[in-house]
Amino acid sequence: MGRGNMSLRKWICYSLFYIAGGTAQADEVKYSTPGEVMVKGEIIEAPCEIVYQDREQWIEFGQITAQEIISGSGNNLTHYFHIQLTGCSLQSQIYPGVFYRSAKVIFNSDKVREGNDLIGITGDAKGFGIRLSDRDGKRLRLGEPTSEFSLSEGVNTLYFKATIVPLNNNIISGEFYATVRFFMDYL
Repeated sequence: MGRGNMSLRKWICYSLFYIAGGTAQADEVKYSTPGEVMVKGEIIEAPCEIVYQDREQWIEFGQITAQEIISGSGNNLTHYFHIQLTGCSLQSQIYPGVFYRSAKVIFNSDKVREGNDLIGITGDAKGFGIRLSDRDGKRLRLGEPTSEFSLSEGVNTLYFKATIVPLNNNIISGEFYATVRFFMDYL
């Protein structure tokens, strides 16, 4: 076998390669499907940042008796919490000459019932709700902004309290949970 035979082998190999390559290419096109990726976001101007630990907080009421709730005399019925704002720079980065002077907070949650601003609870326990108020004891209405909190450069801390309030004298024992979302509005 001389050189001519080697050329024939190469020609057969190359031919098979091109045929196989063409078939594989056709299969890829045959099975492709369209798709899309959607991207969404919102850029906001916020003069302050909420401290990471205060973005999600747990208030642990612990064990409370039904009698404590009914009488309103338990030591664990009220718990204080805060929202700390840091890095506050009150001059607008978008609107020259505009300064933020205050903030309002809006708390949202499921209510015990309409016309009532007690936070509804879930779980086995029944017969009570949770009331939010500011540090001075002013009751907060769910879904409505609080009074204004004055802001200063740097760190600002907003204080609140959560209090267990009976709906009636029929308190059912068990564990309870509630989720409250909050939003900051800067003025």
